[in-house]
Amino acid sequence: MRDFMPILTFDANSLSPSFGYLFDRQWLDPYESIVSILWKFARANGIPGHEVTVAAARQVIDPYVGLEAHREAIDFRRLQRELGISRKTLREATIPARRRTAIAAHFRYCAPCLGRGYHSPVHQFESVQRCPIHDQRLHSACRRCGYSALYRLNALFLETPFICSACRLPYGTQWPSVIFRSRMPMKDLVSITRIRIARCLC
Repeated sequence: MRDFMPILTFDANSLSPSFGYLFDRQWLDPYESIVSILWKFARANGIPGHEVTVAAARQVIDPYVGLEAHREAIDFRRLQRELGISRKTLREATIPARRRTAIAAHFRYCAPCLGRGYHSPVHQFESVQRCPIHDQRLHSACRRCGYSALYRLNALFLETPFICSACRLPYGTQWPSVIFRSRMPMKDLVSITRIRIARCLC
């Protein structure tokens, strides 16, 4: 059973609904990507993907084209306010623009990690072929239909949290429960931290 419910109506001038929204920093793991953060937020509140995309962008954009998931393109101030998370968390969730040539153009993921509801910017580095936590080869396409999503914040990608936008197969080994879960084990945190340091993701 899914653990989120959409809530109430939204103010056209704000990402947050008129009577508040659901988001808890405890739903996040260390070094979680901006993609999985926004997926959790959108799913918790029933927010359409195009609204989340527009809210995340520093400049006016076409939400169906979207924006790159790097620091300089994202409106940290607005997301800090709307999600109630720190600037540090948002920096750790994104890749500096100077490093964008080192990352894959398409979404890359570890199925066990996404079964937990976790994706890290580390998974996007071309030089990282295996998940540092699970030592499994990273996927760059849906395991059922072969669709490969661009690693961009856009309406379609954010409209389909944790599932393939084409065939709706969950990316993970199971449907993630973001609320009812244990903390990331220390050995997993150490593994992901080592790769971040090695790739100068600071």
